[in-house]
Amino acid sequence: MKLKLGILRYFTSVEKIVFRSLHCNISAIPLGTIATYKHLTSLTINNCAFLQLNGAHFNKCLDHDSMKIIARMTRLQKLDLDLQMISESDYVALRALTRLTQLRVRSKFENNNAIPKGLKKLS
Repeated sequence: MKLKLGILRYFTSVEKIVFRSLHCNISAIPLGTIATYKHLTSLTINNCAFLQLNGAHFNKCLDHDSMKIIARMTRLQKLDLDLQMISESDYVALRALTRLTQLRVRSKFENNNAIPKGLKKLS
């Protein structure tokens, strides 16, 4: 089922959200609205390509502002950012997710301080 993402603001008790294989502007994913969900425990942003500001091309990089919003989702237990490019400094912000038990990323970390504490599964 295809769903317009703006309709997400009408849902009140969402526990899991999956964004997979989207090609859109980063603002099309309403992370500000999603951050207000009190029951959200699982967020997946996988294989999405976002249009750059100049409109010339797509890339799979989540911007710094998006990562700050995700870091405020303190009830998250599972975060899947596989196939998304994110800087190591943005992963440091995820240390605020104290309930996070599962993290899936496609990055190599030179600094172990970037990895959130308390993870049971890192892939």
